[in-house]
Amino acid sequence: MTIIANNLRRMFRKKSSWVYLLLIPVVVNVFIISLSVQEARWVIGVHSAETSEVTESFTDTFGADSTIVIVEDPSTQTASLEDSAYDLGISFPAGYTDSVIAGESPVVTVMDRGDNNQTDSLKQRVDTYLVGVNAIGVAAAGDEARFSDALTIYLEEKFAAEYLNFDLGSTEEATKSVTALGFLAFGLVLMMASAASMLLDDRIRGVYDRVRTTPLRSSSYFVQYFISMGLIAAVQVAVVLAVIPTLTPVSFGTTATQIGGVALSALCFTAFCTALSVLIFRFAKTAIFAATLYSVLTLPMLMLSGALWPRDVMPEAMQRIGDYLPARWFLAAAEEALQDNGFAGLAGPLGLLVGLSAVLIIATFTIRTEKYR
Repeated sequence: MTIIANNLRRMFRKKSSWVYLLLIPVVVNVFIISLSVQEARWVIGVHSAETSEVTESFTDTFGADSTIVIVEDPSTQTASLEDSAYDLGISFPAGYTDSVIAGESPVVTVMDRGDNNQTDSLKQRVDTYLVGVNAIGVAAAGDEARFSDALTIYLEEKFAAEYLNFDLGSTEEATKSVTALGFLAFGLVLMMASAASMLLDDRIRGVYDRVRTTPLRSSSYFVQYFISMGLIAAVQVAVVLAVIPTLTPVSFGTTATQIGGVALSALCFTAFCTALSVLIFRFAKTAIFAATLYSVLTLPMLMLSGALWPRDVMPEAMQRIGDYLPARWFLAAAEEALQDNGFAGLAGPLGLLVGLSAVLIIATFTIRTEKYR
């Protein structure tokens, strides 16, 4: 336990540790997510041939996180969409509310710009709203008061709650969360390199050789290094999962299964980063060589895996290469957890991460080297 305590003291005394622990995974995340939230505010053009409780509730509900543009002439909607004046166009026909209350499920025209799929999440949310309203109309069976009461309950409780859960929500929200986890991966990679550098420093200064002359076994020495690095990484993961949802609109899930799956994915990636860094810094002769080799292995991995930028901007061939890299397995597992796909969805990528980590750890303990001096 002495080595564990000593390593933790040494790590937290290093200024660079706080950069990797807080600046990259937290501060950078908050900055980038804040920009993306500003850019993602939708503009919805709404034309309504009537003014009713339903149409007003639509503008109030979607106006909370989007800009609503009232369209007087519906014939201008197509041209406005083509000119990118707004992202989605909605047109409520005359007599819409009466038809809904009568249980007739009238058709509402919903148009998008058609130049990308980024409004898919917004369209899904609009469709869910309209389907819910029609269902209430059918259940009301022509009773206007009953319809009004049910609509209020739906908007205040069920409709709002549906978009707190990723499996019912939008791909866009899950993507923001995965982006935040990408910078967590970057911070973990750098943090583990900084921690493992102490191992090389011990060898260079002869600390490791002196330890081997004591009753402490070499295996115990390395196990305590793994434990101390794992504790540091666990703190980093806990800080990110607790702070990011507090400071930004990003969520890492709303159920224990989702949050636990994301945390488990991050800890499995931590095990890989720890195993790789210890293996490299144990056998390297100089700090420059160890840092260079570690960077050559990890930075391209982060880039190709979509940790530093969206994978969609990369050519298809590079995306396929990224599918075979550990950081991609981590992000894929986290995305499965966010979508609440259960353990079966996590098993594949996490199995690969754990398996590779085990191979690296076995190599660390079994490969023999001579004393550093």
